[in-house]
Amino acid sequence: MTTHDVVVVGAGPVGLWLAGELRLAGVWTVVLERLDEPGPAPIPCGFVRVSGYDAADQEPGRRTVTMDELRATAVRIAGTDFGMRDARWLSRFGNATRHAATYRKGRVLLAGDAAHVNNPIGGMGLNGGIQDAVSLSDRLAGILVNRDPDRLLDLYDLQRRTVAVEHVQEQSIANKKRLEASDPETRRKNLDDLRQIAADPARARQFLLRTAMIASQRRAATIELAEATP
Repeated sequence: MTTHDVVVVGAGPVGLWLAGELRLAGVWTVVLERLDEPGPAPIPCGFVRVSGYDAADQEPGRRTVTMDELRATAVRIAGTDFGMRDARWLSRFGNATRHAATYRKGRVLLAGDAAHVNNPIGGMGLNGGIQDAVSLSDRLAGILVNRDPDRLLDLYDLQRRTVAVEHVQEQSIANKKRLEASDPETRRKNLDDLRQIAADPARARQFLLRTAMIASQRRAATIELAEATP
């Protein structure tokens, strides 16, 4: 590129982490972000952030949420709308679980939510996205500073897509199913399973390694460059 080595599109946690890692490595980086659309902002005095899950309203698709709908839902679930009014920002979150077919197309690379989308329970997507940023910044810095081969980006693609499927999506889907379970017997079994895991040090350790995504880092490290597409 003529002015910058890397352009990061999106100033979320993953984009900023990626840009920071690259600058520390000596790579000249610019971050682009759209500011013409409303979005979450710091909560001023007197405002409260409200979020929730409505098991009775799971119609697919991105639909606009209104203040009247939010009030009605709160009354149906909690018996009161808590006096909610004057919303600054309303948004409906979907639980789609998807990941891109490839994280690399020439000089365009994906990381974080641009590469994989999943249920937020457990923070698997954010954790995986930060790991994407660290992995990608290491590859890009190696190429731009040390003149390593571009093929390292194929390794990034293979490693991070594998982790997204085997760890991020698999664990987030399991978390979502555990939360959504409404049958008393199923819920009882889920809780019993967790108690048994907690009571067994070896199983508890493996559970924590997986949910904290330490195991995913170890899995990625086992994928060799020879497995990447030449």
